[in-house]
Amino acid sequence: MEIFYSYLNSILLGFIQAVTEFLPISSSGHLIIFRDLTKTQFSYGLAFDSVLQLATTLSVVVYFRKDICRLIKSGLLMLN
Repeated sequence: MEIFYSYLNSILLGFIQAVTEFLPISSSGHLIIFRDLTKTQFSYGLAFDSVLQLATTLSVVVYFRKDICRLIKSGLLMLN
Protein backbone atom coordinates (compact mmCIF):
# COMPACT_ATOMS: atom_id res chain seq x y z
CA MET A 1 0.00 0.00 0.00
CA GLU A 2 2.92 2.33 0.68
CA ILE A 3 4.09 2.06 -2.93
CA PHE A 4 0.61 3.07 -4.10
CA TYR A 5 0.76 6.25 -2.03
CA SER A 6 4.24 6.96 -3.32
CA TYR A 7 3.05 6.68 -6.92
CA LEU A 8 -0.08 8.68 -6.18
CA ASN A 9 1.92 11.46 -4.54
CA SER A 10 4.34 11.46 -7.47
CA ILE A 11 1.48 11.83 -9.93
CA LEU A 12 -0.07 14.61 -7.86
CA LEU A 13 3.26 16.42 -7.60
CA GLY A 14 3.68 16.16 -11.37
CA PHE A 15 0.20 17.56 -11.88
CA ILE A 16 0.87 20.45 -9.51
CA GLN A 17 4.15 21.17 -11.30
CA ALA A 18 2.46 21.16 -14.70
CA VAL A 19 -0.40 23.42 -13.65
CA THR A 20 1.64 25.97 -11.71
CA GLU A 21 4.72 26.14 -13.95
CA PHE A 22 3.27 28.72 -16.30
CA LEU A 23 1.56 30.85 -13.67
CA PRO A 24 3.43 33.83 -12.24
CA ILE A 25 3.87 31.97 -8.95
CA SER A 26 6.46 29.54 -7.68
CA SER A 27 5.78 26.01 -8.86
CA SER A 28 8.54 24.74 -6.58
CA GLY A 29 6.88 26.45 -3.65
CA HIS A 30 3.64 24.66 -4.39
CA LEU A 31 5.45 21.32 -4.40
CA ILE A 32 6.86 22.10 -0.96
CA ILE A 33 3.46 23.21 0.35
CA PHE A 34 1.84 20.02 -0.97
CA ARG A 35 4.48 17.89 0.74
CA ASP A 36 3.96 19.76 4.01
CA LEU A 37 0.17 19.44 3.85
CA THR A 38 0.25 15.73 3.08
CA LYS A 39 3.18 15.03 5.41
CA THR A 40 4.93 13.37 2.48
CA GLN A 41 8.68 12.95 2.67
CA PHE A 42 10.66 11.62 -0.25
CA SER A 43 14.23 10.59 0.32
CA TYR A 44 14.94 12.03 -3.12
CA GLY A 45 13.02 15.32 -2.67
CA LEU A 46 15.20 17.85 -4.50
CA ALA A 47 16.22 15.37 -7.17
CA PHE A 48 12.54 14.60 -7.81
CA ASP A 49 11.79 18.33 -8.10
CA SER A 50 14.63 18.67 -10.60
CA VAL A 51 13.24 15.81 -12.68
CA LEU A 52 9.81 17.47 -12.65
CA GLN A 53 11.35 20.73 -13.84
CA LEU A 54 13.25 18.90 -16.58
CA ALA A 55 10.12 17.04 -17.68
CA THR A 56 8.21 20.31 -17.90
CA THR A 57 10.97 21.86 -20.01
CA LEU A 58 11.13 18.85 -22.31
CA SER A 59 7.36 18.83 -22.78
CA VAL A 60 7.44 22.51 -23.79
CA VAL A 61 10.27 21.86 -26.25
CA VAL A 62 8.39 18.90 -27.76
CA TYR A 63 5.14 20.88 -28.00
CA PHE A 64 6.82 23.89 -29.67
CA ARG A 65 9.39 21.91 -31.69
CA LYS A 66 8.11 23.15 -35.07
CA ASP A 67 8.22 26.77 -33.94
CA ILE A 68 11.67 26.30 -32.42
CA CYS A 69 12.96 24.75 -35.67
CA ARG A 70 11.52 27.65 -37.68
CA LEU A 71 13.20 30.17 -35.39
CA ILE A 72 16.55 28.40 -35.66
CA LYS A 73 16.27 28.20 -39.46
CA SER A 74 15.37 31.90 -39.65
CA GLY A 75 18.32 32.79 -37.45
CA LEU A 76 20.69 30.72 -39.58
CA LEU A 77 19.37 32.31 -42.79
CA MET A 78 20.00 35.76 -41.32
CA LEU A 79 23.66 34.84 -40.77
CA ASN A 80 24.18 34.16 -44.49
